[in-house]
Amino acid sequence: MTNILLRGGSEDMRVVCVFNPPISGKEVHDENGVYPVDDE
Repeated sequence: MTNILLRGGSEDMRVVCVFNPPISGKEVHDENGVYPVDDE
């Protein structure tokens, strides 16, 4: 998958990444590179 972002003009571009559900800092990748669901 490739993402292309285009920006025009002279203003700065702001990019925001949002996690849903929010990350807690205790996440650990499994053998497939994904996070398990945190039931807390």
